[in-house]
Amino acid sequence: MRLDHFHPRTIAVSFVAVICIALCMSVVRARTSGTGSQGIQTDPSGVATIVPSDVDTLRVLNQITSIGDTFAIDLHVANVDTIGAYAIRLRYDPAAIEPLTDTVPDAGDTIYALELDQLRGTAFEEFAGSVNEPGVMTMLAADFDLDTNEALAPGSGGSARIMWRVQATADTQTTPIAFEVHPDFPETFNAISDFYGAELIRPILKDGSIRILPGPCDCPHQADLDTSGVIDAVDLNLLIYAIFFNGADPVDPSCPTSRGDWNCDGVLDASDLNLLIRGIFFVPSPPCNPCE
Repeated sequence: MRLDHFHPRTIAVSFVAVICIALCMSVVRARTSGTGSQGIQTDPSGVATIVPSDVDTLRVLNQITSIGDTFAIDLHVANVDTIGAYAIRLRYDPAAIEPLTDTVPDAGDTIYALELDQLRGTAFEEFAGSVNEPGVMTMLAADFDLDTNEALAPGSGGSARIMWRVQATADTQTTPIAFEVHPDFPETFNAISDFYGAELIRPILKDGSIRILPGPCDCPHQADLDTSGVIDAVDLNLLIYAIFFNGADPVDPSCPTSRGDWNCDGVLDASDLNLLIRGIFFVPSPPCNPCE
């Protein structure tokens, strides 16, 4: 795990450097999947021109956890061209969750540096983040010397993993983690730069959410809808009723999915029914374990 320590203002200034490169280019184009242009967005401050895109995405992946637990949130990046830098700013409820941090003194300030892992693009020169106010975290990943080994190649997948904890005093709930514009640096965060710094791009932004369960994960009745201790034809009939006739499919209090969700994909459908039939009558096998 690489832990670099950046003050949020340093992150902003660093990404502004990428922006300045973009402003020096004479041609800026819109990135769309269709034939029409979405147009160019000029920041009200006049500092940067940002190209909107409907083919690139920054997404916070949803997570399920329990009160008092630590957990990981992945930032998913989908990019059609090589990325030389990206920066994000996320808003969350500090009464429910908070990022894990290292405390670092810096010129009289106290920096709360995020615990981060790189996933895709594992050699960015700078890869750091911090918490500078309650409920807000910022992060920067950047290559400054045009080294293709220190950039994010075209593709789709988790690019950064951020470690968090659920507050011991949190309630059971679903709490959002949302992209937010910085009030002082509106052009800086939630954007990506192409490899050469010739284009600053505003991708599609997709917020995430964290479902907080009351305690450690426990699913004692998976696929056993009637809690008899045996998975049999009675459970098959109950599952058919739940899928096709709006019958009950109970969720145990500390389980992230319902009893009928045989494959733990979070959706109750015909695939669960087929797997239950197979498990009962053809190839005896247990359902998935939602806690793994």
